[in-house]
Amino acid sequence: MVEMRKTADIAPFGLRLPPETKDELFKAARHSGRSLNAEIVARLVWSLQYEKTSLTQREQYQPIQLKTKQKEKIYSVEFSELEIALLETFRKMPVENQLALLTLFK
Repeated sequence: MVEMRKTADIAPFGLRLPPETKDELFKAARHSGRSLNAEIVARLVWSLQYEKTSLTQREQYQPIQLKTKQKEKIYSVEFSELEIALLETFRKMPVENQLALLTLFK
């Protein structure tokens, strides 16, 4: 777990990002309700934790291709067996149940 510190105790760090990357991170931050800085920190922490997972744990994940309705973009994502089971169960639900479940997570 990451130790939480007061913002004033953390030295600023300049970071040069390509404009496209910054725009994507800003959109992701807005979607997740975080600041741009918090989004970058969360993603860095996640990547460092992911590297610490054992190879055995990583092998439990299966790559899946996701297609969105936006310009037919395809994203490659890794899901655990549990996540796949949840997604399959979710897709079998009636739409009104899916919407009800989503409101619980908001």
